[in-house]
Amino acid sequence: MLEYLSIALTSFLSIEVIIALIVGVVGGMVIGIIPGLGPSVGIALLLPISFSMSPTAALVMMTAMYTTGVYGGSITAVLCHTPGTAASAANILTTPGVGPLRPPLQWMVMR
Repeated sequence: MLEYLSIALTSFLSIEVIIALIVGVVGGMVIGIIPGLGPSVGIALLLPISFSMSPTAALVMMTAMYTTGVYGGSITAVLCHTPGTAASAANILTTPGVGPLRPPLQWMVMR
């Protein structure tokens, strides 16, 4: 059992997988921030690139892009009231006191 854990650890700590993780995180954040694009579009754009990679690196990159794409969509939902993804549409309604790039004192006076 311990040998399988060491094999998995060496597989996930390879340079190719770490580079794929960084590319997936940055790419997912950019895709998620842009309104109209979402994590599924990011995965569709990433699919042809992943054919030339090892399976571990490709799955790590796709997982990182999807998860950070969902998170990136909430950034524009909170700051601009324009959700980047459909999953972050509820952030517009549930974030108290955050308006579209208003100064902090202005929303406090309005209440």
